[in-house]
Amino acid sequence: MRQGITRWTIYLLCLCIVGPAAGALTGALRASDGSHAASPLFCTSPGIGLAAGLGALGLALVMGLLAAKLVNVAAGFTAAGLVMAWAAWQTGDVDDMIRTAQSGGPLLSQAAEGVLFGALGILLAAGLFAWGRAEQAADRPQGPVHADLAVAQKVAQTFASVLIRIFKGKGGMAVLPVAVIAGAAAGWFIGVNPHKGQAVFAAIAAGVLGGAAGRLVDFEVSLPSLMLPIVALAVLGPLTGFAFAGGGGAQVVHAAYKGTLFPLANITALDWIAGALLGIPMGVAWAGSMMEKKA
Repeated sequence: MRQGITRWTIYLLCLCIVGPAAGALTGALRASDGSHAASPLFCTSPGIGLAAGLGALGLALVMGLLAAKLVNVAAGFTAAGLVMAWAAWQTGDVDDMIRTAQSGGPLLSQAAEGVLFGALGILLAAGLFAWGRAEQAADRPQGPVHADLAVAQKVAQTFASVLIRIFKGKGGMAVLPVAVIAGAAAGWFIGVNPHKGQAVFAAIAAGVLGGAAGRLVDFEVSLPSLMLPIVALAVLGPLTGFAFAGGGGAQVVHAAYKGTLFPLANITALDWIAGALLGIPMGVAWAGSMMEKKA
């Protein structure tokens, strides 16, 4: 009962106070025509935009760590995702950015944001995973002199295990293509237009389906490992706008005016990160409910 109250108190803080603060950071960005069709790297001052994006990630990290410590790692992902969803919601729609720039440049900016914020998103996820595990280790009976050392060792071991699962063995490379395909399918099916609500929910669906598919391939794959396929889509998604529009900037602009951009190109980098943080825990829980329980 107490844990449930704590969980929802943190979620409401994210939705009503911290999330709007993160949204105010990204919502203050402007495009060259003065409109809100902007994102951290596609705005009048990319330096300020980068600071705004980092500030939103910082707020998400704080709330995620709080939830991971007081509840569990999945709650930490959700809390961080709620904050990032606010930040993503206040950025511009992809087609508006393309029409403002009159080129395919915004798609390249989104791919660059996918690399930058995707890497930071993976680090955020690994930090939540490590913090949650460290807290569990701290709960075990230990001598007062060695308690901090034991926690530090646990954090180091957790980060090492995350890296091993991402880059080695069944828990990493076997999961990656399956989760990418599943997440891309969900994003393609739902991201039919670049309106912000549609784009954010398409990213959440990609996180749910990608997380479920990855966990069904390997039940031991970690939550931070499942961030990698969604980050890959955050980088590749904008580039599909060029590939399916014919490869040139003029074709991309024409597709933006016609509303025929490839669906994965309709989702911005921050949408992908928010969707991963919110969707992956739901997908993992969904996959767990479909698996046979064994002693």
